[in-house]
Amino acid sequence: MCSIKKNNQSIDTLVLITNRQLLKDDMSLVRYAAALSRGVERIHALKEDDWMRNYHSLYTLCRDTDLPFEEYLQLCDTIGSTVVYHGKVITNRVQLETILHRQPRIHMPTNLIRHWQSEQEELWITLQQHFQDITIWSTVHNEGDIKLLATLGIPNLEYVLISPIFPTPCKEGHPGIGVSRGKKLLQQIQTEYPHVQGIALGGIHEHNYQTCLQHSFTGVAIMSDFMKQVHRKI
Repeated sequence: MCSIKKNNQSIDTLVLITNRQLLKDDMSLVRYAAALSRGVERIHALKEDDWMRNYHSLYTLCRDTDLPFEEYLQLCDTIGSTVVYHGKVITNRVQLETILHRQPRIHMPTNLIRHWQSEQEELWITLQQHFQDITIWSTVHNEGDIKLLATLGIPNLEYVLISPIFPTPCKEGHPGIGVSRGKKLLQQIQTEYPHVQGIALGGIHEHNYQTCLQHSFTGVAIMSDFMKQVHRKI
């Protein structure tokens, strides 16, 4: 019986998103960090015809923001050079400056930007002072998020995660905005930031990721399928 090789479309950027809570396992940070590191290594080691291996660039967005700050940093160190820090873990200026000196790539979702602007102005001012030195990621759910980003003039807005494209357990009851609407949102943000690239997030898996790439997305972000890879290493 002969096997037919899958004709998987190449992904320019693959974003792995960590979330220990998906494992439903009360494990130590050391055990989780080791499994996470092996999970990233396993993505690297997959055969090229595997959909999660057929990428050009790889990033790991550390979303385990429930951890204390120092433990979060330890986890990011385990992930290594692919890590993208999440702004939600930062609660004071010392922590922000620590992140700024460690890694210039930070994910600032629009809801977090609004929170900093209204509740943590010192953090927002400090971040703005470093705009030229760092690379920002953000998240877009609707036109309101685009209007907000348009007012900020972020010099190095690299990626926007547009979500949720498909239904996902992480947003229970949300039907997903669909790839066509996701494409429209991407086009709107690109009128303000011509060089920003769009990453499809939410319910992405082997059987639908190619549709995202066919609708102008540069790449895809996966959380559930990646954490399944991590769980196999525990």
